[in-house]
Amino acid sequence: TYGVSITAFDVPSGPATQGYVVDADVTVKNLGSVAAMFTVTLFDQPAGGTEGTADEETVEIAAAATKKVTLSWDTSNATPGAHTFRAGVTLVDDTNVSDSLDSAAIITISVPPPYAVAVTAVDVPAGPVTRGDTVDVGVTVENQGTSDANAKITLLYVPAEGEPGIAAEKTVAIAAGATGTVTLSWDTSDAALGAHTVRAGVTLVEDTNAADSRDAVSPITIILPPYAVAVTAVDVPAEPVAQGETVDVVVSVENQGTSNAAAMITLLYVPAEGEPGTAAEKTVAIAAGSTETVTLSWDTSDAAPGAYTIRAGATLVEDSNVSDSQDAVSTITISPPPYAVAVTAVDIASATVTKGDTLDVDVTVENRGTSDANAVVTVLYVPTDGQPGIAAAETVAIAAGESETTTLSWNTSEATPGAYTIRASVTLVEDTDVSDSRDALSTITIGTPTYGVVVTSVDVPTGQATQGDTVDILVAIENRSSVAAMFEVTLFYQRAGGQEGIAAK
Repeated sequence: TYGVSITAFDVPSGPATQGYVVDADVTVKNLGSVAAMFTVTLFDQPAGGTEGTADEETVEIAAAATKKVTLSWDTSNATPGAHTFRAGVTLVDDTNVSDSLDSAAIITISVPPPYAVAVTAVDVPAGPVTRGDTVDVGVTVENQGTSDANAKITLLYVPAEGEPGIAAEKTVAIAAGATGTVTLSWDTSDAALGAHTVRAGVTLVEDTNAADSRDAVSPITIILPPYAVAVTAVDVPAEPVAQGETVDVVVSVENQGTSNAAAMITLLYVPAEGEPGTAAEKTVAIAAGSTETVTLSWDTSDAAPGAYTIRAGATLVEDSNVSDSQDAVSTITISPPPYAVAVTAVDIASATVTKGDTLDVDVTVENRGTSDANAVVTVLYVPTDGQPGIAAAETVAIAAGESETTTLSWNTSEATPGAYTIRASVTLVEDTDVSDSRDALSTITIGTPTYGVVVTSVDVPTGQATQGDTVDILVAIENRSSVAAMFEVTLFYQRAGGQEGIAAK
């Protein structure tokens, strides 16, 4: 009716470190004709010591059936040295029905080292994750050494095919014999689509040879997001470009999302030193999963000669948080053009002058081209309201790479009193499309003179006059001064080929 037999007893063959758990598999067969409850016991006997119970478990086994039972031995209190194992099974209803089997191997328990560490669990979310989301992974680490330690935890993501990548790293302090769970966050933006195994490894800072790792029990799957964009290529000309020329840059943009979208592409030029500048922008529609190639044109007029890195960035119109950028593989060099000119300074002699005075304006012009050139320098006076006027103009010769300062004089007689901005502009004679201008740093005020008079018109009869007749001539006079004053008006006449004389006062 009742009978039992141990048919197999499997224990690890190698040594175990004190503090570790040793698992032993005991296979038990119910030899009886009815189902029964059996107590399976794992016995441990140290060398020269007394046998004790390491673990036991009670299980039900159907008639004539076999069951494997795993018993665990916590070696925390085990004495170092060789231990012999024995398995025993006893029928609960009749303790006289029993069986036992000794282990064929002896396990040696060693003293734990000062530094030892183990990853005991890695917990990842069960469902799929959209690429670009952040995955929080819980890693449980046990310090199995006898000393407090600092452990560096490294989280790896291992695709079904391809090389593993580092998801995150963190260093934590763990007391001797203690266990801690640490959360590491993995930004999946760079992860390939598909199934990944998440693996956590730990290395002790105090002893980099003490390391351990464990894979997550279940894989995690990365799926496409609704919106995602990536710049996959930026192609720029290989040869240098003269300043002022237009550079065509070809940008390839991939819509890696599941929805059709519009992407705004921004082209930046990044100097070796200094701040980047925006070269061009363009919005393009991209179907889900497709790639579009877009040409953006950069006018290099405002770029100083030198080396630049061209960078393209793409931002989705539907979700401005989704963006990507990529540098051009090579730099582009802007060289000086044959003709280029710039007004670098405009200096005026005085901030105030009286109407009728002459104002000197110093204009500094730089030839930034590679060729000698002639520049027409023009000084304008710009009122607060109204049209500008030309104060003076002059042509100067400037050698390549040199600066010239020229003084232009403005007679203010025709200017209405008030505030003006002085502006200097320069245009190259060799290439009238090349020009530049600059305002004076401060405005100039033209004041009304204390005394001033102007003959504005002289009306003379048109017909002949007989000698001896009196001719009336109408003279219009304007007092342009700030006070009333008495003026003497003189009428002069001059006979052809003769001397000038006074006709009347």
